[in-house]
Order: sequence, then structure tokens, then C-alpha cells
Amino acid sequence: MMITAISSYTAYTSQLPSNRGAEAANVDERDRAQRNSTPADATSSQSSSQSSTQNDTGSGLRGEKRVNGTQRSSDVDQQLIDELAVRDREVRAHEQAHQAAGGGLAGSASFTYERGPNGKQYAVGGEVSIAAPVSSDDPQADLEKAQIILRAALAPADPSGQDLKVAAAARALATNAQVGLATQGSEESENSANRQEAASERQSDVEVAQQAESVQPRTSELQQELPLASGDANTESQVEEFSPSVIERYEQRQAESEERRAALEEEQRAHEQRAEQLAEYQQEMAQIQQRLAEINKKFANAGALDIPYPVGSFINDQA
Repeated sequence: MMITAISSYTAYTSQLPSNRGAEAANVDERDRAQRNSTPADATSSQSSSQSSTQNDTGSGLRGEKRVNGTQRSSDVDQQLIDELAVRDREVRAHEQAHQAAGGGLAGSASFTYERGPNGKQYAVGGEVSIAAPVSSDDPQADLEKAQIILRAALAPADPSGQDLKVAAAARALATNAQVGLATQGSEESENSANRQEAASERQSDVEVAQQAESVQPRTSELQQELPLASGDANTESQVEEFSPSVIERYEQRQAESEERRAALEEEQRAHEQRAEQLAEYQQEMAQIQQRLAEINKKFANAGALDIPYPVGSFINDQA
């Protein structure tokens, strides 16, 4: 059964050596009160004879009470040892869960010990170091790092207050990384579209130039084969029938190019709008994290987070 911080603290304080000493003092006080309540109206001869008997009886009672007191003290010590052993297993399992989930980002575990009545050291608190969740120039690496830290912080069945703080910092890092990846993807998509547009325009220019080159020899041949007579409209139209078609195709390609350029500009504006929305979301998340940190600080200053026997903590003290 898992022992919560409050129940563990209550159990341990009720069985501290100082409390056991107070209990023994109460037993002695009851013994003295019982002896003082003995009737005093017996005769002197009977008092003399009974004195020896009472002394023997009193010695026997005191010896029996000493045995009973020792037995009670032994029972209390054994109960404390059992609870310390449970606490030791909890703490070690807690820190082992951090290490297993943290992988290469987690450091070794360190423990706080308490000596039991049997002289053995028991772990009552612990911590595992973890790489600090800070941003870098690589959003993808930051996202992977944040996911590992988040899993490590929440790996135990009962995360501590420090574990939850580290998890919140890891979530903030993951959010920043996702924003960076989205912005980076937008820029790459825009660059790719621009490259495709430029390639398409170059290809259109090449095709138009090739068509113009192929039409020019044909026009020269027609001019040589059919000498033009002044005012012969039919012959002129036959010779010039190729030129309008080339111009029309060129103008059509230009119109298509303009349409693609307009579509790319519209897409770019949409990307910029999404980037602005992501930036606003990131700013809101940062404000929320700041408010949570202020609330945690107020709780800490008020002593609400102080527990004498913390199950374990997860410290992010590695850059």
C-alpha cells in the first residue's frame, strides 16, 4: 500500500524516541499513584509484616511492568522499522522510474537517509538530475528532448511537486518547438513554390522561343515561294497566319504565369497569417506558464508545499 506524505509523517512522529520516552514517564506516574493509594489504617504489627510482603510484591510488579514497557518499546520500534522499509522501497521505485524513462538525459539518483531503531539506513527522499528543458536552434531536436523529459517527469505513479514543475517546463519547450517547426515548414514550402514558379516560367520562355524559331524559316520559305503582289490580301494572310498564333500562345502563357504568381502570393499571405497565430499562441502559453510559476511560488512561500517526508523529486540542474 502506498503511504502518502501526510500519513507517513503522522506515523513517524507518533513513534519517535522522544514520544516513547514520554509514554514511559506516564507509566511511572501511574505506578506512583497506585502505590500512594494503599490504605494506611492497618496495625503496626500488620504494617511491619505486610511491608516485607508488599516490597516483594511491588518489586515483582515493577519488574513485570519493566518487561511490559520493554515489550511495548520493541513493538513500536518494529512498527517504525516496517514503515521505514516501505518508504525506502517507494522512494527507490520512484527514482528508478525517472531514470528508466529519462534514458541518457537522466543522471544518477541521490537519496536522503534516516537511521532506523535497528541502526539501518533507510531512504526517505531522493532526486534524479535531468537535462534542463531549454530551447536551441533545432526545433526538431527540442521537440524530441521535451517529449523525453515529459515522460521522465511523469513516469512515477505519484509525481512530486518538483516533477510537475519539470513537466510544465517540458510542455512549454514542446510548444515552442512545434511553433518553430510550423514556421520552418512554411518557409520551406514557400521557397519550394517559388522555385517551381521560376522553373515553369523559364520552361515557358524556352517553348515560346522554340516555336518562334520554327515559324521564322517557314515564313521565309513562303515569302520566296509566293511573291507578294501589292494589294493581294489572301497571300499576305497566308504568310502571316503563323505570327498571331505564336503571340496568342505567348500571351496565354504569360496570363497563366500571372495567375500562378497571384496564387503563390495568396498562399504566402496565408502562411504568414498562420505564423502570426502560432506566435500569439506561443505568447499566451508563456503567460500561462508565468502565472503558474507565480502561483507555485505563492504556495511555496506559504508553506503549502513543505512536507517533512517527500516521496522524491526530479531536479533539472543540467544544461
